[in-house]
Amino acid sequence: MILTLDDFCKSLRKVRKSKKLSLRDVERLSDGKWKAIVIGSYERGDRQLSVKKLLELAEFYGAPVAELLGVRVEPTEQSVVNKIQELIEFATKKKEGQ
Repeated sequence: MILTLDDFCKSLRKVRKSKKLSLRDVERLSDGKWKAIVIGSYERGDRQLSVKKLLELAEFYGAPVAELLGVRVEPTEQSVVNKIQELIEFATKKKEGQ
């Protein structure tokens, strides 16, 4: 799969909208760290996004970098087993009242 700039820009916008955030919401919720005009520029491809900023934006959105890039990552068998184990532990703790 070849990632195009257009695909990347659409993915950035898709992630933000999936969080139900406007550009102004991003600026407000980030206490001005992420300016609406800058995020809009990234989403239009008018401005370059460094790897450092990409990582920070992924953290802000609470999304994997792959999602911002528009790359679909298939879960490995082990990651599925790990997630099931986490759910079992969570359910056990909740049942025990912790």
